[in-house]
Amino acid sequence: MFLTFTARPSDSPFVERVWRSQSHAAGVFLSVATSHVEIAVTRHEGRTFLTVRGPETKVSSADCPAHGEWLAIPQQYLLSSPLSFGGINLSVGELAIGIVSLVMLASLQFMLHRTRTGIAIRAVSSNLVGAQFSGIDINRVVVAVFIVGSLLGAVAGMVVSLAYGNVQSYMGLTVVIKAFVAMVIGGLTSLPGAVIAGILIGVAESTAGIFLPSAWTEMVAYGMLLLTLLFLPQGLFTRRRA
Repeated sequence: MFLTFTARPSDSPFVERVWRSQSHAAGVFLSVATSHVEIAVTRHEGRTFLTVRGPETKVSSADCPAHGEWLAIPQQYLLSSPLSFGGINLSVGELAIGIVSLVMLASLQFMLHRTRTGIAIRAVSSNLVGAQFSGIDINRVVVAVFIVGSLLGAVAGMVVSLAYGNVQSYMGLTVVIKAFVAMVIGGLTSLPGAVIAGILIGVAESTAGIFLPSAWTEMVAYGMLLLTLLFLPQGLFTRRRA
C-alpha cells in the first residue's frame, strides 16, 4: 500500500485558491501550504513506514504500527495499583483520570472567562462578524482553539493510556462521539452544561445496562440526543440571547 499527499500551491493558482478557501481562518495552515510537502505511508513485509519529505529537509522515515493496531504500554509505566475508599474499589489510573479531568475543566473554564484569549474565543463563537469588527484577530483565535483542543486531547489520551495499558490510533473515537452528544444535549455554549450532560449519559447507560443487553446500552446516548433535538434543540443549559 502506498499513499502520498503533495501540496505545492505556489506552482498551481487553483490549488492555492482551494487551500485558502478551506483554511482562510488559520494562518498556520497557509504557512504550510507555501512549500512542497510530501507525506507517504508505505507497507512492506507486514511493517508500516511513514515518510516525510520537505523542500529543505531530508527524507525521514519511521516505523509505525499498522492501522488500528493496539500497542501495550510497558508495565512499569502503568497506573494500575488498586485503591479502596469506603468500599469503593478503583485503580490509581482511574483516580488520576477523575482528578486530571476536573483540573482541565476548571482550567478551561478559567481560560474562557478570565483571559483575553478565552474571551476572544467566546466572542468569535457567539458572533464572528461582530468579533471581526471589534478588532479580534480571527486567525489567532482559530490557532488558539486548535492548540487548546490538541493539548487537552493529548493529556486525556496519555492519562487513559497509562490507566488501561493500551494505546491505539482510534482509541478516542467513541469518547469524542459521546462528548459531541453531551455537548449538544448540554448546550453548545455551556461548558458546565456539557459536563452535566456527560454525567447524565453515563448514569443512563449504566442504568440501562441493568435492563438491556450490553449491545443496546450504546444507543441510550443517541436516544437522549434525539429527544433533546426534538424538544430542546438549543440544549438543556443554553443561555437564551436577548
